[in-house]
Amino acid sequence: AELAPDNADVVLTDIELCVAERRLQVAEQLAAKARKLFPEDERVFRALATIAMQQGNPEGAIAVLEEGLADQPGQPSLLLMLADIQLQNGRLADTEQTVATLVERHGVTNPAVGLLQARLLIAQKRWLPARQKLESIRPLVAQTESLTRQIDLLLGQCHEMLGQYDEQLAANQRVLSEDHESLAARTGVADRKSTRLNSSH
Repeated sequence: AELAPDNADVVLTDIELCVAERRLQVAEQLAAKARKLFPEDERVFRALATIAMQQGNPEGAIAVLEEGLADQPGQPSLLLMLADIQLQNGRLADTEQTVATLVERHGVTNPAVGLLQARLLIAQKRWLPARQKLESIRPLVAQTESLTRQIDLLLGQCHEMLGQYDEQLAANQRVLSEDHESLAARTGVADRKSTRLNSSH
């Protein structure tokens, strides 16, 4: 970062490396400098939020993202990260508001927004609309294995809660066909087989 202090890409790459190596204090110092040098670069706010999360400080992450959004209202990557952190920390009403802002400003065509909506519905234990939302966005992410896998795991959870055990098994087996080590999918398959055994007695 010292070699190219005016180059945001270089500074942000250095920050990412420090975070990956768990050198969080150095990352924080670099990010603070980057914020002064590049106050309009949304990546700086995301970097600061990532550092705060690594430090176990979700409230700090939320605060810095909200500061970024005060300067750049409606910035989609900041809103997505904010909603994700709010949801992870059980702030469902705040998540709902952030997702509503995303939908209002950017529509519902972005699969990332749809996935957030589905995760929020799951957190609210609204299993049927969550399943329907996941089924609607799954074809949109067919080329992205990690997202497809995440959606299938969530679908398995919805099917289980709706008593749709064959569909649950199918969703978990789809995950295992791509990721043989998936503990969540293995557990779902084992649970379904146990349910079948018990019901056959």
